[in-house]
Amino acid sequence: MKNLRIRVEQAHLDILDETIQESDGITTYQAAVCHAIVNLKKEKSAFAAKVSAMSKNIDILVELTAGGFSDSGVEDLPGAGSEGLIKQAKEIVERKISRAVTMKATRDRKWRSSF
Repeated sequence: MKNLRIRVEQAHLDILDETIQESDGITTYQAAVCHAIVNLKKEKSAFAAKVSAMSKNIDILVELTAGGFSDSGVEDLPGAGSEGLIKQAKEIVERKISRAVTMKATRDRKWRSSF
């Protein structure tokens, strides 16, 4: 383990003090800093998941508004209503995502095997 000395501002100490007071089992600044780092990693992961979900929803909206249904083989069925169109747009986006994930996995496998 590496021993580090760091300088912190009073505002940071206040946050660490608050973490120590509010969290069970955290009694030192070292534990509070470790706790903050672990939570930051969890928050970044949750944020990435939210961005991914938002991106997928944006792709669905673009698919609906761009009118790319005929290019993708989707037909606007009479009487299908907007629910049918949304379902079709979701299916198109799911296929595109699946293709992109497969292509990335294949590319990564080829890259790893080149070593």
